[in-house]
Amino acid sequence: MISRRELGVGWVFGMVSVLITVWHARIQLQPAQHDQLIEYTYADDDYPWEFPLDLAHEAVAMTLHESVHFSLNESDAEARVEWRNLPTWPKGFGRMRLGPQHRVFVMVFQHQNHCLWKLELGLLGSTDPEASFHHINHCFNYLRQTLMCEAAYTLEMGDFMSVDYEKDRVGDTLVCRDWEKVYSALDESHEKWVEWRAHWD
Repeated sequence: MISRRELGVGWVFGMVSVLITVWHARIQLQPAQHDQLIEYTYADDDYPWEFPLDLAHEAVAMTLHESVHFSLNESDAEARVEWRNLPTWPKGFGRMRLGPQHRVFVMVFQHQNHCLWKLELGLLGSTDPEASFHHINHCFNYLRQTLMCEAAYTLEMGDFMSVDYEKDRVGDTLVCRDWEKVYSALDESHEKWVEWRAHWD
């Protein structure tokens, strides 16, 4: 039986953990100030490191959970649609055109989604030429390296290796960048590109 003192210590520790997580997230989500002050030509290597979007105060919470979506069941028609649409939304396949010459860029997280889709196809034995051994190998390396780059340091409770994911279907809550704001910005960027292209066609 847990004593009141142990319960109080646990509660304080939990609150401190939440506050530290939010504080760390706020630091991590600060935009690069220097990128906001520099004008870029978008020629050669003269472009910003990040998509020019202020996410400093746009943190959202996401609770990890085992989902019925994106299953690896080949006969699940809804899952097939979900996987197929993963790398194609937002509009323009996550690509944006920046600068006076409308140079094409893609966000890392959209490339990650593309790789997840190709891994899913590879696991199901698809004949899609983009699910070839070499592409799958690229995707494993790309995901490994970009995950290392992000180095998400939110602490998860317990030992994830001992969890029974069929029974314990809800995990910890993370502090994340607001992906909806990113998707909206990518959609807006695509619409501007379509308007510009129509004007010159």
